[in-house]
Amino acid sequence: MILSGKITAYFVSTKLGEPVYCVSRSECVTHVTVFAKVSSPDGRQVNMKIRLTLGEQVIFASLEDTPSGRDFLSLLPMTLMLEDYNATEKICDLPRHLSSDKAPKGYAPSAGDIAYYAPWGNIAIFYRNFEYSSGLIKLGQIEDNLEGLALTGRLKMQVEAL
Repeated sequence: MILSGKITAYFVSTKLGEPVYCVSRSECVTHVTVFAKVSSPDGRQVNMKIRLTLGEQVIFASLEDTPSGRDFLSLLPMTLMLEDYNATEKICDLPRHLSSDKAPKGYAPSAGDIAYYAPWGNIAIFYRNFEYSSGLIKLGQIEDNLEGLALTGRLKMQVEAL
């Protein structure tokens, strides 16, 4: 609905087709998931979207269609314990190491990046930009609500594929 050139409400249709009326974009995001499909090597369609839930905070992200990204996706759903590291990122251990096939030797992460640090076998979710790090593999990118990572202390995070 548009009044006086200002958007006052949003209308969206969910995956099942029923209408949802929202008063803010972020409220609509909780009702609708945009599914990005990519082809796997065997031709199957693979959804590379994930949802991170930290208490009341919900964060949506996309994974890259790489061997490391697909390997991470294969572990889901899972619950992880995040802790702050270097006032730059949230880190957590994984139940096993991920594939690093065809991965670059490292990269310089940006705020919002989800990465795998191969030497330690852990996940890093960056809320600040950081310098080039050898052994760091980009897994994906936070799509919205990066502020949700501003919570302090050890955080329980549920990660699930959409």
